[in-house]
Amino acid sequence: MSIGNAPSILRLLERNNEINIEVSGYWETDKWDLKSENLMQFGKYTEPLKRRYVNFSDFIIPLKIELKFYYLTKLKTGEITLNTLISHACDFSHLKGFLKKYYPYIEGFVDIPENGVKKWKMYLFDKGLKDYTPRTELLKRIISFFQDYYDERDEFEKDIWDFRKIPGAKFTKNRTSYKLNFTNTPALFKELIKSYCKYKVSTNESQVTINAKLRTVNFFLKYILNQNPDWKSLNGLTRKEMEDYMSYLRSYRSDSEYSFERDLINIRDFLEHLERTENELGPRKSLNTLLFKEDFPKRNQDNNKIKHIPEDVIAQLESFLNTSPEELFPPLSESDADKIPIVILLLRTGWRISDILNLRYHNCLYYNNGWYLQGDIPKVDVKSHRVPIDEEVAKMIQAVVETTKKNSTSENNPQKYLFPTLKGKRRGLPILAVSVSNALNKWATNYRIVGYDRKPYYFRNHAFRHTKGIELVNAGMSILHIQKWMAHSSPEMTLVYAKITDDTLRKEWIKAKEKSNLLKIDINQGTISEVGDEDSLEWEYIRSNLEAAKVPMGYCMASKKMGCPYVETPCLTCTNFCTTPDNLPEFDAEINNLDSLIERTKDMPIWNEKNQKRKERLTEIRNTLAIGKIHHPAGKAMRERLKGIN
Repeated sequence: MSIGNAPSILRLLERNNEINIEVSGYWETDKWDLKSENLMQFGKYTEPLKRRYVNFSDFIIPLKIELKFYYLTKLKTGEITLNTLISHACDFSHLKGFLKKYYPYIEGFVDIPENGVKKWKMYLFDKGLKDYTPRTELLKRIISFFQDYYDERDEFEKDIWDFRKIPGAKFTKNRTSYKLNFTNTPALFKELIKSYCKYKVSTNESQVTINAKLRTVNFFLKYILNQNPDWKSLNGLTRKEMEDYMSYLRSYRSDSEYSFERDLINIRDFLEHLERTENELGPRKSLNTLLFKEDFPKRNQDNNKIKHIPEDVIAQLESFLNTSPEELFPPLSESDADKIPIVILLLRTGWRISDILNLRYHNCLYYNNGWYLQGDIPKVDVKSHRVPIDEEVAKMIQAVVETTKKNSTSENNPQKYLFPTLKGKRRGLPILAVSVSNALNKWATNYRIVGYDRKPYYFRNHAFRHTKGIELVNAGMSILHIQKWMAHSSPEMTLVYAKITDDTLRKEWIKAKEKSNLLKIDINQGTISEVGDEDSLEWEYIRSNLEAAKVPMGYCMASKKMGCPYVETPCLTCTNFCTTPDNLPEFDAEINNLDSLIERTKDMPIWNEKNQKRKERLTEIRNTLAIGKIHHPAGKAMRERLKGIN
């Protein structure tokens, strides 16, 4: 057998007995009839019935029984349909020919060696058959199924971990990713990496996070071993190897500073684990000497890159959602219509798509004279998080609950998800998050939901969360309340929304001005006048908000709290500055102007302080000129030296 550790004889007997019990009665026949009640219980064949029978004849008996068991199991779990079964059956003749040619004496699919799948693909190629994925992957999927079925090892001992089989392991149910694959990990470090990943599972890190670390560490180890093929451990790792690796990584990750930083953080985490556990395969040198703080790029948050949805696009989307399906063209499919409640919840709550798809029947509550949506937030480990919703949304949720209950059974929705997958490979799990964004972008194309460039807007599920955060800030909600609403573990992310709205405040102010003219009140004269000109409005805004200071030929726009960085003329403190008594009148005039400026900026301490220092410097130089001397800090020696150079 090709399984890493072959199953025991007892295990094989137990499994074979299970298979024989399952493949009994009608299923013992070698020709399954698509019109029989036994098969019609799994649904109807929706395409024209060109082939009525699934023929298992001519397979040797052990493989025949396993093949029947494989398809019967897949039909019962809803992972395949009758359409899929008949499609696969079309390739049975090729599979029979392949097995007869290369493996005529095997007793089970797990006896096919690792290169068997490659041979199968070459066999199909030699037959002149198209590279059709379901056909080329057929043998691989069957072998994988039985390898897993017979394997009695603990999940952590295997080369592929299924997070669904690890008690308490964290994985996102609205994604298709739930495995860790160690088959590409360098053999020298495989057990070490498994130990590291097992520890990460125990600390409640998710499959997505651990998988990202596994890929990064694999990449790192392959690079190190490629550069040092004689190494049997990481004992010899030094700063030089790390610098070489970072240089290579930066060229490899040239498209993204964030990706470079993320990979480096994952490597640091791995090396830190080796150091803390004192692993004998780890580096002898301290982590502090291998990686420096300066190696990690500083991330400057660009507020303009926060992916929130523009107000105009939100308005178009809401208009679409409020349109009766009968009025839409092209017509809205049933599958797309099912996504509308999810999009409404994204808009109204600002929850992550994963949290919305994790909702159950009981998550809409009436509490303290108002409706709330309550659910768990796995990412930050918050239980029973609750946000208010209006009655209209509550009624929508209740309608979805009733519809879902009507279509659900204990088999296709045992966890009572609000938005479940009721058939197929993912039966009993929430629908995929990507199906929601796909529906949104389909609507944008079909129903002209466009951005500023007048092209169909490209939606991302998470952008609704940022949009809700900005909406709450604009509505005047405090940062602490928004942090609680969004279930942020720290206020830093919440503050991002506030920074964005700093930029929007001026836009809102301009909008308000456009709606009506401002009134200018002159207290000294006791008059009220309208300020309607746009330039005048701009000036009133500048004068009232920035308190600009009068300077020669204009105004300084620097805040009075900041002052002017150029108040002190650089020449006055430069050793190369030279002035003679001939310039005395200019100094007198400048000092007089400065006195006037100081008088006008009495309420601007920083301005005044800098201007006073400048006046002192001017007066000092002016007094030198007044007694007939020149001012040149560099002195005669420098002048003589310059004369020699010239």
